[in-house]
Amino acid sequence: MNRRIILLTATVLAVTGCFFMQGCIQQHAPAFPEIASIQADTTVLLKPEVETSPDCRISIDFMYLKPASPTDSVSEAVNRIFYETVSEKTAGAGSLTPEALSIP
Repeated sequence: MNRRIILLTATVLAVTGCFFMQGCIQQHAPAFPEIASIQADTTVLLKPEVETSPDCRISIDFMYLKPASPTDSVSEAVNRIFYETVSEKTAGAGSLTPEALSIP
């Protein structure tokens, strides 16, 4: 009987100690990539040689992922795929139409 009480007490103290030790170890949350953006606004004349021609305002907002760490390969892959898709869709003259930019 005495041996059973000693084992039960030791087990309870060990389990309680493990729970308290978890509070001493600092938990680190994983780093997530930030979303960054580049904005460009400009106004161009439709016919540059004629100063009275109507002007066109062009606004480009480009968003990309900043890597969370130097070894973050996921945000690099996402940025590369996005860049390749947009570059492929906008290559050539006259391809900046909504139909040409539709990404499946």
